[in-house]
Amino acid sequence: MKKIGIFIVLAVLLSNSGCSQREEVLRTPILTVSVKLINNDLDATHMWVTGSSISPLNKLQPGESRNATYYKSSELINEEIKEETMTVYAGRNGVVLATKKYSVGLYSEWHGGLKATYTGSKIR
Repeated sequence: MKKIGIFIVLAVLLSNSGCSQREEVLRTPILTVSVKLINNDLDATHMWVTGSSISPLNKLQPGESRNATYYKSSELINEEIKEETMTVYAGRNGVVLATKKYSVGLYSEWHGGLKATYTGSKIR
């Protein structure tokens, strides 16, 4: 009886270890876009991209810039994203002041990187 119990425990451990490796593969980003965010306003402003939210970590002082990364992962290993919409946001005090949408994908002009500048009224 002890041998059967040990065998069942080993079978469960082995099957669970395989699942966690498969989950890692499934969460691998298949589209990555590097975005340089620039605050060209006179006031400190938060800037972020789709997938994040306003926080102290993305606050930029006037004239400051930072790099952010947008990525889209897939539940299917061989899925190909031809086009996806990514949004860049600028905000202050929990309020979104401006947004700009970009069409990104494996074949878009933004595949690889883009620059977004907040001017105080819009993102260009």
